[in-house]
Amino acid sequence: MVERQAVVAIVKHWSDEKYLCLRWKSNDWTVSSSAASEEEKTRADRSKRDNEETGYKNRASVRDLASPTHSQFYHEVSIRTACALHALYL
Repeated sequence: MVERQAVVAIVKHWSDEKYLCLRWKSNDWTVSSSAASEEEKTRADRSKRDNEETGYKNRASVRDLASPTHSQFYHEVSIRTACALHALYL
């Protein structure tokens, strides 16, 4: 089993009631932006890097929303994963 710490970023448009979502091409998923890389030291840095890849660069602040959600699942490549998912609001 692979164990990971990940972040999911809830990104709201600065003036409209719109939120950033990603639609996967390989399956029928629509999800919030997320990252599981351990390269960055903080959850905010991890979230910032992932969101910059989508073109969203002007974040005013980052706020933790709650305690992490723990989940176990099989990734699409059949890897069993245990994940602590931290929600951040940008």
